[in-house]
Amino acid sequence: MQSRILVVIGEDNELPVNWTMVLKGYAHHYDFGDSAGNIWLRAAQQVAKSAKQGLRRATNPIGPYL
Repeated sequence: MQSRILVVIGEDNELPVNWTMVLKGYAHHYDFGDSAGNIWLRAAQQVAKSAKQGLRRATNPIGPYL
C-alpha cells in the first residue's frame, strides 16, 4: 500500500484551504485513515450537502475514491 502526505494550507488568521473547499462543496472529505476523525471536515461536508453547493448540487456526486 502506498502512503500519502496530507498538507493543511492556510494563513494564521484564515481557515485552511481544504476545509474551505469542502465547506463550499468543491471537494469531498476523505473520511478514511488519518482524516476520518476530523469532525470539522465532516461538518463542513454536511453544510455543503445541505446547501447543495458545488459538487453537492448533483443528486449522487461521485466520490474521489472511485
